[in-house]
Amino acid sequence: MSAQCCDHNHPNIEELVHGERGTKVVFWLTVATMGLEIFCGWFFGSMALLADGWHMASHAGANAVAWFALCMPGAMPRIRTWFSEQEK
Repeated sequence: MSAQCCDHNHPNIEELVHGERGTKVVFWLTVATMGLEIFCGWFFGSMALLADGWHMASHAGANAVAWFALCMPGAMPRIRTWFSEQEK
């Protein structure tokens, strides 16, 4: 296998901070909307709002996975340092 196939660049950690911050905002906005829809659906007896609120939970879960994926590259150097210190 040639070295050319593996010659690519990954974004720096600093470049991921902007995406992490935006994903965090979208996650909390989704959770707030979900909670409001569930509460209003229960309070007003609207099955449509209640169902949509619970459906928003799947979107919040997907956003949580995306947020986790964006946080991991920043955490990996700290995790590697911790493991290397434990081996000493």
